[in-house]
Amino acid sequence: MIKIYTANTAFEADQIQALLKSYDIPCIIKNDVSNVFTGAISIGYQDIYVNEEQESLALEVLNEVPIIKSDIPKVSTKKRLFARILIIAIIAVGVAVVLLGEIL
Repeated sequence: MIKIYTANTAFEADQIQALLKSYDIPCIIKNDVSNVFTGAISIGYQDIYVNEEQESLALEVLNEVPIIKSDIPKVSTKKRLFARILIIAIIAVGVAVVLLGEIL
């Protein structure tokens, strides 16, 4: 599998996945960082992967869609790292609160 696109939101990723499936191009979405507290809401970026042999066709399909063509995001490694650290910190605080509640 090869990454062909990084969506800013889960909604955008779902739209792209539906578009690719309408062209019989199977793809998967991998979340950068998921929010374990809400389950349904994802924080971070959504990477879209297709089989290597379908990469050129998938990119051609994406380039035909004006909204996608003009809004391909540039994903910063610093933003991804910050999102991961933020989620880890939130989880650590949650665990600390639970542990302190049991001790007291």
